[in-house]
Amino acid sequence: MGNINVYREFNDVHYVVRCYTELLFSKFKSDIYNVCSGNAININYILSVMNQLADYAIKVNVNPKFVRKNEIDILKGNPQKLFAHIGNFTEEYTLQSTLANMYYEE
Repeated sequence: MGNINVYREFNDVHYVVRCYTELLFSKFKSDIYNVCSGNAININYILSVMNQLADYAIKVNVNPKFVRKNEIDILKGNPQKLFAHIGNFTEEYTLQSTLANMYYEE
């Protein structure tokens, strides 16, 4: 892996689909929205949640070739306009439930 000490935005596909659906049926037409949550999550934290779900320690090797010299520490979207038009329902989609669904789904 590359740098695991960075923060990135990850969103449940169900959240993204709900955003698209809310926008599709809203009164707001022909506008541009950033479909995002504004929540940045540390890659190390994701690994720790997966360790708990899998009930073992995942071995992670950081390859220096994949670590960018000019890495952006925090990369996330600004959902202010989106939330103003369709509301904020991000609390319904937690990282833990998303990862559990991915891990346990067959």
